[in-house]
Amino acid sequence: MGIARFHGRYNASKAKVFLVLRDIPRLRLTSGTLASQTGVPLASLRTLLPKWCRWGRIRRTKLNGEGVYYYQLTQKGRGWLSRWEFMMPVKQYYAEMLEYRQRKKHIKKTK
Repeated sequence: MGIARFHGRYNASKAKVFLVLRDIPRLRLTSGTLASQTGVPLASLRTLLPKWCRWGRIRRTKLNGEGVYYYQLTQKGRGWLSRWEFMMPVKQYYAEMLEYRQRKKHIKKTK
C-alpha cells in the first residue's frame, strides 16, 4: 500500500466523511446527511459510499425497508483514519465543513 496523499479531492472527501462518521457515531447518517455535513457532493457520495462499504471501511444498513441507508464507520475505517490522520490537514477540513454548513444555512435564510 502506498502513502495516502491529501492534496486531491478523493482522499479529502473520504477523510471528511470518515471524520464525521467517527465524531457522531450514534446518529443514523444517510448519504444526504453526510453531504450536508461535509460539503461532499451527493452525486459523489452515491458512488463513493458503496465502494467504501465493499472495502469494509464503512457499514451500510437499510432503514425500515424504505430504500434509505445509513452509514457507520467500521473498525477498519477507524484504523485508516487513525493511520493517516497525522498527514491530513484536519483543521482545514473542519473549517471547510463548517464554512459549507454556514453558507448553506445562510442561503436558506435568504430565500
